[in-house]
Amino acid sequence: MARCDGVGSDDLRRLTQSTLRRIGEGVVALLGNGPDGTKAGIAVAVSQGLVSDGASAAEIAAPAARALGGGTARSAEFVVGGGPNVGELDAAEAILQEQVAAWRR
Repeated sequence: MARCDGVGSDDLRRLTQSTLRRIGEGVVALLGNGPDGTKAGIAVAVSQGLVSDGASAAEIAAPAARALGGGTARSAEFVVGGGPNVGELDAAEAILQEQVAAWRR
């Protein structure tokens, strides 16, 4: 779980997926204020092993995305989302940290 301000959703997606490939097993979650400062983004990737155990990227990301006034896709393995409430980034970060911690091994 990390905060990456100034990064667009495509870069969040690429960074999240490449980090998961490097660590192999677990949950990778990134969020931050976008480059123009008007939209916050979230990206969550979950390894296949944790998906088999019941983890879902969509379920991990959804509460934080809602805090940002938006949503995500519904994939178990990978989602990108966010919303316009950039003032809620700290709250969304705390929510996302809690969600990720539930799947930490």
